[in-house]
Amino acid sequence: MTSFVPVIGLEVHLQLKTASKIFCGCSTAFGASPNSQVCPVCLGLPGVLPVLNRQVFRYGVRVALALGCRIQPRILFHRKNYFYPDLPKGYQISQYDLPLGTEGAVEVQTKVPGTVPVPGTHVFKVRVRRVHMEEDAGKLVHRPEERCSLVDLNRAGVPLLEIVSDPDLASPEQAYGYLKTLKGILEYLEVSDCDMEKGSLRCDANISLSAGGEGGAAGAERALGTKVEIKNMNSFRAVARALGYEIERQRKALAGGEKIVQETRLWDDAQGVTQPMRSKEYAHDYRYFPEPDLVPFSVPSEEVERIRGSLPELPRARAQRLAQRHGLPAADAAALTGSRATAEYYEECVGLLKGAGGAGAKPKALANWILGDLAREMNDRNLEEIGTLRFPAAWLVELVELIDSGRISGKMAKEVFLDSIQTGQSPSAVVQVKNLAQVTDRPALQAAGREAIQESPKAVADYRQGKEQALMFLVGQVMRKTRGAASPGLCQEILRELLKSS
Repeated sequence: MTSFVPVIGLEVHLQLKTASKIFCGCSTAFGASPNSQVCPVCLGLPGVLPVLNRQVFRYGVRVALALGCRIQPRILFHRKNYFYPDLPKGYQISQYDLPLGTEGAVEVQTKVPGTVPVPGTHVFKVRVRRVHMEEDAGKLVHRPEERCSLVDLNRAGVPLLEIVSDPDLASPEQAYGYLKTLKGILEYLEVSDCDMEKGSLRCDANISLSAGGEGGAAGAERALGTKVEIKNMNSFRAVARALGYEIERQRKALAGGEKIVQETRLWDDAQGVTQPMRSKEYAHDYRYFPEPDLVPFSVPSEEVERIRGSLPELPRARAQRLAQRHGLPAADAAALTGSRATAEYYEECVGLLKGAGGAGAKPKALANWILGDLAREMNDRNLEEIGTLRFPAAWLVELVELIDSGRISGKMAKEVFLDSIQTGQSPSAVVQVKNLAQVTDRPALQAAGREAIQESPKAVADYRQGKEQALMFLVGQVMRKTRGAASPGLCQEILRELLKSS
């Protein structure tokens, strides 16, 4: 039986956060009244001339360099001709055979559950075929109940970068990992707010199935199957779900002897299916030709190097630094630095530690809390950024130091953490209000220990026969007597002393 392997490439459209549009001075502010941010240039009226926004070019070079691309020495814009109601000019100014940057790559590192050795990591490389500048189209607002569609042209002319990968991805999970890694890099560069809800970051997926062999980069070396493009995905999870559905749809069709049609399909997130939209165009359908109103220009190497020198420390380099400085596993360091906000939160925490800053238990404990309880709480609350969790870095440091000092146990700390988020009180305040401090009074714990020993003769006998687990049973009895407030470590110490002397 023939096996079919997915071969996936992604096209990411990034809206740049310039104050004005790419070829005119109209505002790019989000949420304005429909058709209030337009002018003769972005509407393509007769007699107007576009002028390239220099900041768009700088941001474009910044992104291309961060993705390892080679910057083209000569920049040329093209007209991409097609008709659609939200495209007022009847063409889009884009780039074709001379894009801004080419031949880049993104290295993706993801955790793989259940692998050995250390928290399993899977590293793969996705080639970036091109990065080019273009203008956005407008937006159609469909009103089925009124049997009409309205056009809002505020977005027409908003600057975009299109980042096109080679078909190096072999699964929805790899696509998700690539998009998360790419978004992290873009956030570090501060060229866009990367807000998918506002349309600042959009993704189209191209997928085909090849017969046998391997998918991804290996599959790209063979003859590819018929390509289908998927649009209308408003989150990375939606991209993964859409790809998963489309893989199964194409696999069933091919197994049944059907032919896959080259087309564009829309993702319906509510129903979890893709629906046909239109037949997929080829490049020649757009009748590309050089934009006559924008002359070609060259990019001085000095300008490129100046921009390269202004790049920030990017996620991969930051992860290596944190792993080395704080003794973190590579997978944890990569997870911490995938989001700029999370990386900055972690470094703020480490900076607040008393007498710390290098490798040690506390920096590792902070990382564990951020990647564990904080990440889980963010996921439960459907939060994207760690700063929206209402748990400042100073509070996490306070919580870790409460555990380290022995005032509360690790189990208590989880209760304190949740109470802090719900009440808006610091961990110390929660401990005080709820009287959660661990009992470390030796005489009180010795009394509770004697009672536990007297009430549990079988456990005492088992311990004396070398069964270490029996001691933990006795610790549990002391914890019960103190309502969970006893220090487990001190309990063990005291019980050993009592058992030895009795």
